[in-house]
Amino acid sequence: MGSPSALTIEFSRLDNLLAHHLNGLRARGRSILGDAVGGAVIEEGEAEGILQSLNESHAGPSKYGTLPSDDWISPLEPLEKARSLYNLFPVERDLLFLALSVEIDSRYARLVAFLNDQVSETRPTLGLAIAILQVHSAVARGQLFDRLTSNGPLIRYGLLNLPGDQPLANRPMVIPSVFWPRLLGMSSTPPFKIHSLEKDKLNKLQLPESTLSGARNIRNWASNCLTSEILIIVSGEVESGRCALARAIASGLCTHAIVTGQHDFIDPQIVTALEREARWYDAAIIVTEPEQIPENTRMQLLELLNSPVIFIVDKTNNGQLLQHSGRKILEVTIPKRSLRDTTVLWNNLLETSSNAPNVDASVLARRFAFGPERIITAIQLANTRAESEGHTAIQQPVLEVACHQLHETRFGDLAQRMSCQYGSQDIVLPVKTRQELELITAWAKHGDRIFGAEGQGQALHTGKGLACLFCGPSGTGKTMAAQIIAKQVNLDLFRIDLSQVANKYIGETEKNLSRVFDEAQRAKVVLFFDEADALFGRRSEVKDAHDRYANIETGYLLQRLDAYDGLAILATNLRQNLDDAFLRRLQVVAEFPMPRAKERLAIWQRLLPTEEYREKELDLGLLAGKFELSGGDIRNAIFSAHLLAANDNSVVGMKHLILGLWRELQKSGRIVDPTHFGTWRHIVDEGVHHLDR
Repeated sequence: MGSPSALTIEFSRLDNLLAHHLNGLRARGRSILGDAVGGAVIEEGEAEGILQSLNESHAGPSKYGTLPSDDWISPLEPLEKARSLYNLFPVERDLLFLALSVEIDSRYARLVAFLNDQVSETRPTLGLAIAILQVHSAVARGQLFDRLTSNGPLIRYGLLNLPGDQPLANRPMVIPSVFWPRLLGMSSTPPFKIHSLEKDKLNKLQLPESTLSGARNIRNWASNCLTSEILIIVSGEVESGRCALARAIASGLCTHAIVTGQHDFIDPQIVTALEREARWYDAAIIVTEPEQIPENTRMQLLELLNSPVIFIVDKTNNGQLLQHSGRKILEVTIPKRSLRDTTVLWNNLLETSSNAPNVDASVLARRFAFGPERIITAIQLANTRAESEGHTAIQQPVLEVACHQLHETRFGDLAQRMSCQYGSQDIVLPVKTRQELELITAWAKHGDRIFGAEGQGQALHTGKGLACLFCGPSGTGKTMAAQIIAKQVNLDLFRIDLSQVANKYIGETEKNLSRVFDEAQRAKVVLFFDEADALFGRRSEVKDAHDRYANIETGYLLQRLDAYDGLAILATNLRQNLDDAFLRRLQVVAEFPMPRAKERLAIWQRLLPTEEYREKELDLGLLAGKFELSGGDIRNAIFSAHLLAANDNSVVGMKHLILGLWRELQKSGRIVDPTHFGTWRHIVDEGVHHLDR
């Protein structure tokens, strides 16, 4: 017969302790007690039978007898690990095992119910546990109760719960389900994702050497300090590699890391759970967006955790965030990655992660300023698709589709993505306007190279972004042109919702604008401010507080527009209403005038259906020559003509176009001279007569 297992030995000792306690009760005149509620009774004879059954299961009475807790070293390694990690008294270790026993063997639960004199209370109360474990000394009891009531390790780390409002001795001991399987060497799913850390990861990161050197210094310094005394800050832009750097620093201090975010801190017991898991897994705590966590929770986190804590933040100005931390602060900043750096990063990861000989990394870098982790994920997605289609190498379109799948924007209600289905052939514009638009595509292709730190235009000290103005009457193609430009430069287009951005409360408009520009810069998108004069209007003479704050908003907007690295397009029907300071900052000003007769004819021809869906003989010269309409007006007129033709069950004819045109003129409030319709005047007269009726 083999040696008994560690668990069997631990159970056998517990059996002896229970038998000793039961014999003591009998010696003191314990009667047959039970819970008579509902006729349920646990008799003393049944309790004896349970003990006998347990002894048989555990190979008879233990040779260890009833050793007091202080003299017992548990052969169950995970249990001893818990005692050591959480600095438990031996009796606290035994409390854990007693609470554990009823979770895994119903016989213990039945026996405990008998000893509790309560058939439904199958978990040991604290008073019963102390009696079973023979904590007889008043000093020992006082120490134990003091630790249980003053945030001692069992409570502090969430190893044992004592629910209820009864006196402490009468409260049941509950061991959390997320924890007790570990004491048996079983797997259990932790409440947080635990990341295994790779040693020497710092040397493998695609980051500037100055950043890596600073991170090594911090890691080395922190490894010689008490981890409860330091706070490590990793700052930089989103997608700069902050999480990877934080884990690399943590790898020099721990074997694992727990990454938490704002959503985790909804749980009021978060700090307790974090400290328990961090000690068990030897993990550093990495907190993203710590500024979004309630201040009292953040301070509790820094005051109570003994594990290394690393904050990941967007900006380096953390005074308000950290002024009450009470820890020594060590900071490393990841500088903003240039287009060249991003291209190099894409190239390096493509070379090491895939077979992609024909992929242009510069195109991907300009469009998708991803960090290393997202780039690797995009490559993996593209690899999987290429293999599923039987290709040995990744092609550019496949990789771009994968990047689009991973590309996220976080504008919320402040901006909406616009579809960009139009091409340059879909819009009719004067030559001068087209030339201005060509400057935008030239900036997208060559701006970084020309105006960068080493470019031939660097002496201009101009910003890296481009601010454009599209001005002209409504319906002349400003929005369509913005969609065409976004498609040409391969960027998403987002229309700013002025109703959401502008806010009557002081300071809220600036906060919303900050969110818009920060997210646009991170996500690399085109910003489209329609009806821009609502935000970029002229500053007024200060007559009251409202004027003062309105001017402050305008000044803030000027600063953000200057600092924005991307493409911003302002559209307005009223150029004269824009503040002069904005006009000075615009590198491209494209006028969208009302189309002339030749241009109107081209618009009519482009928007009309193909020949099988219209009459052959259409007098487009009449429609285009006599009536000064915008492209939007012409589109609406043809839209109405389609519906009128459908009602007549016919193709689109001149009659339907005349009626559609007349309706559009009427809708805009313009005076219509019926003689301008020539031989089609009767169609208009019939329409007027119908309305008069």
